[in-house]
Amino acid sequence: QSILKRISLKDGEEKPVSMLRLDDGSPGYCLVTQNGKIKKVSANDFARVHSSGVKAISVDKDDALLEVMPLTDDLLLFSHTAKILRISMGQLREMGRAAGGVKGMTLQKDDVIIGAIGAEKKDTNSLLLLTDQQKIKAVKLSEIPVKGRATQGIAIFKPNERIGFPSMAFSLPSDKDTEVVISSPEGNHIIKKVSEFP
Repeated sequence: QSILKRISLKDGEEKPVSMLRLDDGSPGYCLVTQNGKIKKVSANDFARVHSSGVKAISVDKDDALLEVMPLTDDLLLFSHTAKILRISMGQLREMGRAAGGVKGMTLQKDDVIIGAIGAEKKDTNSLLLLTDQQKIKAVKLSEIPVKGRATQGIAIFKPNERIGFPSMAFSLPSDKDTEVVISSPEGNHIIKKVSEFP
């Protein structure tokens, strides 16, 4: 049964993009849009939410909410042109539910955010970028310096037709024996150990 039959979204065209536990002890959450806006909100703003929901962020017509995550030390933003920006969440101030957020990453024309990940300062694990040509690029967190908000970040590789453009990003577990599953829109699955990634 569709999850849309369990919740009452005000706009029939709306679709859920994120699901979080509110009892995880996090003091707040970070919201990220496709056009690079970010917003820090307090967990208290969502202590009482009715079935039809509440406004969490004001989004421009040409933008869309991409990711919601618990607050961590740092926020990593990944763009379609293979750039990564790491910023400290501590430099963000909390904003009310009606606010539209602030610029997190400066994007070039036609570029968009394809993923966002939270990280702690002490994390030593790697990040994995997957491209639309089924190529994989692993990057160590230690190689990504913290930059200021509203900057362009650093280039990880140069996308082209052979390599492709990043389509998703996620954090690899630190245990090399852990298995991860990569799934395609067609329902195909590949299982690999963390140690198999470059």
